[in-house]
Amino acid sequence: MKEKTKTNKRSALWRLARYARYAGLPLTIGFILTVLTVGLDLAGPYIISRMLDGEIVAGLGIRDSRTFLVMIGLYSASLILSLFSRYGGNVFNQTAANRIAMIMQRDIFSHVQRLPVSYFDTLAAGSVVSRVTNDTKAVRIFFTTVLSRLLMAGVFALGILAGLLSLDWRLFLIASVSFPILFFLFRDFQRKSLDYSRKYRQGISRLNASMNENIQGMEVIQAFNRERDMYENYSQINNTVFRNGLGMTRLHAYSGWNATDALNYSMFALALLYFGFSNIQGKMLVPIGHLYLFIDYMIRFFGQMNQAMQHLGNLERARGAADHIFELLDRPRVQEGGQTLEALEGDVAFQEVTFAYKAEDYVLSQVSFSVPRGQTAAFVGQTGAGKSTIMNLLFSFYEPNQGKILIDGLDLAGLDKRSVRRHMAIVTQEPFLFTG
Repeated sequence: MKEKTKTNKRSALWRLARYARYAGLPLTIGFILTVLTVGLDLAGPYIISRMLDGEIVAGLGIRDSRTFLVMIGLYSASLILSLFSRYGGNVFNQTAANRIAMIMQRDIFSHVQRLPVSYFDTLAAGSVVSRVTNDTKAVRIFFTTVLSRLLMAGVFALGILAGLLSLDWRLFLIASVSFPILFFLFRDFQRKSLDYSRKYRQGISRLNASMNENIQGMEVIQAFNRERDMYENYSQINNTVFRNGLGMTRLHAYSGWNATDALNYSMFALALLYFGFSNIQGKMLVPIGHLYLFIDYMIRFFGQMNQAMQHLGNLERARGAADHIFELLDRPRVQEGGQTLEALEGDVAFQEVTFAYKAEDYVLSQVSFSVPRGQTAAFVGQTGAGKSTIMNLLFSFYEPNQGKILIDGLDLAGLDKRSVRRHMAIVTQEPFLFTG
């Protein structure tokens, strides 16, 4: 079961990634600008460290004012260019995310239009709406924020570690102490976040469905004085959503800034103790610029890890949303095709038709009748006797469990449904087509 869950999660993310092809250009530009932003952000502290070690001499001041001004200019340029590249990356990532969400919503709506009517007998309208709106919103956030933040965190980590390794292997070793702890924090957060996120999203879907059903059925609810019962049912769902949301909040509080900040300060303390004690003994192991660069890079590194960990929750929400969306998109559509009905004479015959909306709960049993062309038939009976069911079967909204329905001597099951409905009309009891 656990292996199947992992496969489903990978499948959902892979299918989600396939939608990225619809926004390939803005995603590519956004990726390039993200890498450029990271490089510029790391260049600034490096320039400062070079100034501290090479251009500022203790007791003498600036060694070469011209070189010093050039480095100040380079530092300022890195800050300005970083602002522009970050802005451009956000714009292109937002553009790509909105385009993907738009295409996904269009695909869902188109697919819902072609689902069998029987599907909506078991799924509340509010649940469908939740998948079109809330779930696609979570996917949009994934492409807008999560993907770029996780990408930036990864590039930042690689750049910082490469910089520290090239600068001083001892600084790299001190930074490496945090890796196993960070790995544990990420794994623990991901595991718990997935469970909370799945329950929270299911609760939101149930909450929307309950609200939709209550509003649509308010007349019946008030007629039977069931307001209190419906309120308690809604409150129960709402309380469950609240508890899952509170669990997510506590998880973020524990695994976010508190845990990584504590680890960050521990790295600072370890570095300062080691190099400070060595300096007291008269051993200058690393220049002050190197130590400044280590502290600055560690602040940036753990800041990126904080953001990545916070966005892991959004990643799991996007994964759960993708599961919901693709579960809907995987529902089989109404089978199209078959013989096209070019003209309709009007002969209708039911031959021993048996039908049940639910298993073994038959509405029609061995029903047979015929209505020749030009004649009018009226079906009279109590509520639930099967009058509407006959019309539903005639319009191919449902398939009979047994028997045949013939139109002009042709089996309805072998005819193209769209061509059949093109020759038919339906008038409902209510004098409107859609609720205004």
